[in-house]
Parts: sequence; structure tokens; C-alpha cells
Amino acid sequence: MAFRALLKESDVHSDIAASFSCSEARRLVGELEFDIVIINTPLPDESGIELSSFITEQTLSSVLLVVSENKVMEVTEKVQRNGVIVIGRPVHQSFFYQSIILASSLRQRLSGMKKENSNLRAKLEEIKLVDKAKCSLVQYLGLDEERAHHYVEKMAMDQRRNKSEVARAILKTYQQ
Repeated sequence: MAFRALLKESDVHSDIAASFSCSEARRLVGELEFDIVIINTPLPDESGIELSSFITEQTLSSVLLVVSENKVMEVTEKVQRNGVIVIGRPVHQSFFYQSIILASSLRQRLSGMKKENSNLRAKLEEIKLVDKAKCSLVQYLGLDEERAHHYVEKMAMDQRRNKSEVARAILKTYQQ
């Protein structure tokens, strides 16, 4: 099946890379970032099922796994927990186009969740850092926790720095 032609007909406006083996695909996925990866099974060096799982576990790429019609249910059971979209062959243009839209939407959602997760991790790290600084203020200046918190916030505001920077400076001062 000419997936490149189907992609062009479906108005996909992005670069397309092709690989003809799982080992080459793994190398490409390690070097480049793809929105959608289409795996047309079987491949010469493995079934493609392992590759689809590898890609979804290691990247944010959406994966469309194309298998023979009689294997759709069997393969879906193996890869659905990884979010792989399984399509039976022969692939009809309208179904392919809908699958591309679904895969693209899934990729956008995953990217948003990754960004949110990153922001939450940064906020958690800031909270931990500020808490350590407050503990130092309690220990070395004899402040209670509420005053220590107010002290960090006031320093951040007065110095026009964020609380993490102030907390690092406090820790540097008192933890030598």
C-alpha cells in the first residue's frame, strides 16, 4: 500500500521518513521526533508489535499499526494498553484519514499532558526547596514555620526573584 500517497491525499503537511526494518526504525525514532509512526507489518526482522510498543513507551509519537484484516483483534489485544491504533489491511482512504486525525489528536493530548507533568514536577521541586529553606530558617534563626514562610516570600518580592532562587540562597548561607 502506498502510504506516502495516502498521506499526501489526506493533506498531511509534514516531512515523511520511511524505514524498511525494525532496527532502522528504532534508530530513526531515537534520532528524530515523529508525530505519527505508521508500521506496515510484517517487517523483515520482526512482526512490528514489539516496535510499536517500544515507540509508545519511549516517545510521544502516535503509532498506527497496519496488519492483515484477520489479525486485527489478536494484535489489538497485545498493543492496546500502549495506545497503539491497529488498522486492518486493505486500508480504505477515508478510514486511514480518520485514523491519522485520531493519531494526531492523541499526540497533541500526550504533548499537553507531558508539559503539564513537567510543570507539576517543577512546582513540586520548588515546594521541596522552599520547605528546606524554611527548615533552615527555623533551625538557625529560631523562626516559626509561618514566619519562615513569610520571610521567604518577602525576600522574593523585595529582591524580585522567584522563591526557588531565594530558597537556594538561604540554603547556601545556612548549610555550609
